[in-house]
Amino acid sequence: MARKAFEEIGSPTWYIDALIYAFPYRMAAQLGLKLLVYGENVNYTYGGKYNIETPSAKFQPLNDVVKPVWDKWLEDGQITAAELDSAKQMTMEEYDRSGLEAVYLSYFVPWDSHHNFEVAKRWGFHHMEHEYVREGTLENYNQIDSLSYLLNQYLKYPKFAHASATEMASRWIRAGLATREEMIPLVKKYDKRLDQGIVDAFIEYTRMTPREFWKIMDKWYNRELFYQDRDGVWHERFEVGVGITNKKQNSLF
Repeated sequence: MARKAFEEIGSPTWYIDALIYAFPYRMAAQLGLKLLVYGENVNYTYGGKYNIETPSAKFQPLNDVVKPVWDKWLEDGQITAAELDSAKQMTMEEYDRSGLEAVYLSYFVPWDSHHNFEVAKRWGFHHMEHEYVREGTLENYNQIDSLSYLLNQYLKYPKFAHASATEMASRWIRAGLATREEMIPLVKKYDKRLDQGIVDAFIEYTRMTPREFWKIMDKWYNRELFYQDRDGVWHERFEVGVGITNKKQNSLF
């Protein structure tokens, strides 16, 4: 699934995300539980079509993070419909019949990922600073559960010209921890970097070769934002904090 999602839709964690927004609901209902607590409201906190803050997480499975491309995975016969069942969201009718109430913790307490990190440390949370300093990010405490998960984050860069550094810088600016002027040089430096450890972990897990990996990566570059030189290396047509500059008009394609 990780390889297929990377190749087909440029979202290698599609299956993981589908499970996050489906499996807990289904298991809670199956076990007869009546309360399910999620952290932040993804749409309200980071942007999406449901941008109104509510306590209820009833509509979270419809947050548009997981594109409804179910039939695509069945086309070559490698995956069966039954194998996808646990990642499919409950219908609203199933949710209502279950008596389950899903809520967002972020509705009841201010949601600040850096503050959450500082609190979590006091209860034993271990960040990565002393064991693995990741390239391409501004911190070493966010999304550390899976090393290759940040590949999904990085893919926003060739598509939309922003990635993990932009996201974290935006959160820090919003929280008053830094200014836009302070963050622009850091975003310029780090956003474009894809951690080699992420690449190594992903190609080992999916049994790809580096050549296969980078060939697929080429598919996802937005040619309005990047151009490719004669050696296949991609370059920006924009400057962080400024916008499109059309640094170079010509390319191989």
